[in-house]
Amino acid sequence: MRRIAAADTSGIDNGDLSSVAWQADGKRLWAAGRYDVGGKRSAIAFDRNGKKLGAPVALAENTVTSLQPCGAGLAFASGDPAFSLLSDAGTATILHTSLAVDMRGKRGTDFTLAADAKSLRFGLGYGGKNPVRFDLARSSLQVAPAVDPAFAKPRIDGLPVDNWLNQATPTFARKPIRLYQNETSRSLSIRLDGKGFALGADFSLRAFDAQGTQIWQKAAPSVTWGVNLSADGRIIVAAYGDGTIRWHRWSDGQELLALFVNKITKAWVAWTPTGYYSASPGGEDMIGWHVNRGWDQAADFFPADRFRAQFARADIVDRILDTLDEAEAVKLANAGRSVKIEAKSLLENLPPVISILSPAEGAVVEGGSITITYIIRSPSGLPVDAVEARIDSRPLPAARGLGPADAMRQCLEETHGLGRQDGALQGCRGSITIDAPQNSAEIGLAARTGARFSEAALVHVTRAATATAASDVIKPKLYALVIGVADYVNPDYKLGLPAKDAKDFAAALEHQKGGLYADVTVQILTDRAATVSAIKRGLNWLRQSTTARDVAILYFAGHGEIEAGSGGFYLLPADADRKELFATALSREDINLVLDKVAGKAIVFLDACHSGAIVAGAQTRGLGAFNVNDVVKDMANADNGIVLFTASTGKQLSMEDASWGNGAFTKALVEGLGLEGVKAKADLLHKGKITLSELDAFVSDRVKELTHGAQSPVMINPKGLANYPLALAR
Repeated sequence: MRRIAAADTSGIDNGDLSSVAWQADGKRLWAAGRYDVGGKRSAIAFDRNGKKLGAPVALAENTVTSLQPCGAGLAFASGDPAFSLLSDAGTATILHTSLAVDMRGKRGTDFTLAADAKSLRFGLGYGGKNPVRFDLARSSLQVAPAVDPAFAKPRIDGLPVDNWLNQATPTFARKPIRLYQNETSRSLSIRLDGKGFALGADFSLRAFDAQGTQIWQKAAPSVTWGVNLSADGRIIVAAYGDGTIRWHRWSDGQELLALFVNKITKAWVAWTPTGYYSASPGGEDMIGWHVNRGWDQAADFFPADRFRAQFARADIVDRILDTLDEAEAVKLANAGRSVKIEAKSLLENLPPVISILSPAEGAVVEGGSITITYIIRSPSGLPVDAVEARIDSRPLPAARGLGPADAMRQCLEETHGLGRQDGALQGCRGSITIDAPQNSAEIGLAARTGARFSEAALVHVTRAATATAASDVIKPKLYALVIGVADYVNPDYKLGLPAKDAKDFAAALEHQKGGLYADVTVQILTDRAATVSAIKRGLNWLRQSTTARDVAILYFAGHGEIEAGSGGFYLLPADADRKELFATALSREDINLVLDKVAGKAIVFLDACHSGAIVAGAQTRGLGAFNVNDVVKDMANADNGIVLFTASTGKQLSMEDASWGNGAFTKALVEGLGLEGVKAKADLLHKGKITLSELDAFVSDRVKELTHGAQSPVMINPKGLANYPLALAR
C-alpha cells in the first residue's frame, strides 16, 4: 500500500471531483463531479503519476454522478439527468438528456403569475433562461422574452421570514422554522394580504399563517425550487425539480393540477390527480399509467393516449382553478355535455400488449415477404380481436382483420393475469406474413381489443438489394383534394381568402409534377362548388386513386365548428348550416373513415380555426371558439398514421391579411414548397429535398414571424413514421 502519487488538483477550486474512473488501457484516470468550467460540469484527465493531461472537457449541465469504463473510453451519467460517452480522445457525446424544464432558480421575475393563476411565465432553462408563457385558458405555450407587467413575482417582504434562501435554518420573527432533518429551504412567497406564506424546501411544500404557525405540509415530488401565489391567496403554484409545475389549494395543500413541458419541442400536458388531461399536439404521450405485474416481471406502461376517450378532458382542466375541487369541475363539465362518458375501471379496460420477437431491429430481409413473430398479452383479460400490421405507421389494408386463431384465444384466456408471481408464461406467440417494403421501412404491429389498440411494437428492416425490377423504379404519384371556402351560402359565414389559399396551395403542389412524383393530380373545390356532397365525392376519389406507393393530401381552408353538447368536430362546406351540422357538414369521422383506407401515405393540411376580431391589422377567421388541440389529437393519432399540419394550436386565432395575399398558414406553405418562379424556402438542410420536418420547421417560424407570435402552426407525425421527403426544392 505504498503511496505512488497524488493527483495535481492545483487550480481546481470550483466544485469537486467526486467521480473517478480509469480508461480501459490504464493510462489515464478521469475525474469529474461538480467541477465547473464556463457553466459546464467538466472532466479532467490525469496520467498514472497524477499529472493533468490536456484541457478540461465539458460534459454536462449538472453534477457528474458516475464514470464507468466503456470500450476505449468511458460512459458517464449526470444529474441533468443525462447519459453520455467520453471517447479515449476526450470528446463527449450526449446519448440522451432530460426533456424536463430546469426548475432551479425560479424566483423573482423568473417565475411570475397572473392574478388568477391561470397564466404564468417561467424559463425552460435555469432561472429565466429561454422564457415561455403558459396560458391555461387559451391552451397555449408561447415564447415570452418580455416580462409581463400584469404578472406578479413572488412576494418576499411583509412578514419576518429570514434565512429562507438555500438555508437549512429559516426563521420567522427570529424563531426557527422546523424542517425535516437535512432539509434546506429553497423558495418563499408571502400572501398579498399578509395572512400567511408558502415555503418550499428540498422534500416539502409548507403553508404558514401570519403568526408563523404551520398550517400544513405536503411531501414534494422533488425540490421545491419556486413558489408563487394567486392574488387572492387561494392557490399556490410550485416549481419542482422533477420538471413539473403544480397548482395547490391554499387551505389544505391539495394538488389541483400539474404541468409538464418538453423543453426541446415545447409540447406540454396538464393533468388532474385523477388523470383528466389537456395537452398540446404531441403532449399526451408524455404521461400515462404504470401498472405493476409482480416482483418478478417488468411493469407495463400505458400512455395517456390509449385512454383518450375517457381522460382527454380539457373541459375539466379548464374549470379546476375556478372550482378548486376536481369532483366539482367534473360535475360542471359533464353537465355541459349531451354525450355522457362512462367512468370505467382502468384495470378492466387496459389495451393489449404486443412485442415483436423477429425480425430483429435493423435486420436485412430477403425475398418479397416478411414473417413477423410476436408475443401478445391481454392484461385486462378482454379478448384480442385483431393484430394489425403497419408500414411506416400506415395500416396495411391486406393485413386488417387478422383475428387470433382459436388456439391463440385459448392461450390468452389461460394466461390472463400473468402479473401474478406464479405466472410461468409471458404471453402467447403468433406470427403474421406481409409483403416486404421496397427498401427501408419501420414495421409495426398493433393488437386491438374492441376499439382500443395497443402501443405499436416497432422494428426497422431493410430489404436486401436485388436486381432492380421495373416496379421498383416507378415514381409515386401525388393525389390531392384541395378545398377552400370563403363564399358560403349563408352570408353570415363569409370569409376573405380561403378560396385563393386553396388555389395557391394547389399550384404549389402541381409545381412538383415530374420531380419526386411521376404525376400530380389535384381536385380543387372552392366557394359554392365545395358542397358537402362534392367534398365526399372528392374524398372517395382520393381513397380510390391512391395506391400503396403514392401520397394523398387533403387541404381544407374555411370554417371549423365544435358541436355544442356532443363535442363533435365538423368542417363546414359551402352549404353548411351550423344548426344542422350532422346533416350538412363534414365530421371528423367522415374524414378519418376515408383516410384510414387510403393505401399510401396520407397528409392533412387544416386551416379551420376560429374568432372574429382584428389582430395586428390581420383579419382572423372563423365562428365559435374551440380548442384545436382536441381536434388534432383525434384526427391524427398513432393508430391511423395520418400526418396532420394545422394552422394554429390551442384556442389561437387563424389570421389572414390582404397584404400577404393569403392566410398566414398557406402563405408559409407556398413559400416553403415554392412556385413557378418562386424559390422553395423550406429546404433548410440544402439537400434539394423538403422533408416533413423541414416543412414543419419553416412554416412554424414563418407564421410566427407574420403574426408576431400570435399564431403557432403545428405538425403531428405519428410514432414510427419516417421523416420522408414531401417535395423537391424547385
